[in-house]
This record gives sequence, C-alpha cells and structure tokens, in this order.
Amino acid sequence: EAKRFINSFFTLVQDKVVSGEEVKIPKLGNFSLRIKNERYGRNPKTGEEALIKKRNVVRFKCSKLLKEKINK
Repeated sequence: EAKRFINSFFTLVQDKVVSGEEVKIPKLGNFSLRIKNERYGRNPKTGEEALIKKRNVVRFKCSKLLKEKINK
C-alpha cells in the first residue's frame, strides 16, 4: 500500500511539472519546470566547443526550514 501511495505521489508531481505547473510541498520545497536555451559549452577533457540543445529541466528549490535542518 505504501509503495502504491509513493508511486501515485511521484506520478502526480511529474504530471503537474510536465504540464508547466509549480508543485509546492510545505516544509520540503518547490518543483518547477525550467527551459534552458540553446548555448555553447566546452568539453572539459578535450576543450572542444559543442552546441548544447534547448531543453527542459526540473528545478527543485528546497524550503528555508529544510535548509536550516540540513545545516544544523
């Protein structure tokens, strides 16, 4: 039952973020979608420049309360 609950929870968060909504979880943090534009990057091993394509990434910003508990 717990496994089913956790899976449902993460599916719900995933669906909301993919649709562009921000998911706020009190005392934990916020999940949101961020669009990263196309840019040039450099391979640190070879120094070769490469084009990094435009993409969507999930951003998590932890709450102030969680940050304080982690840093105690």
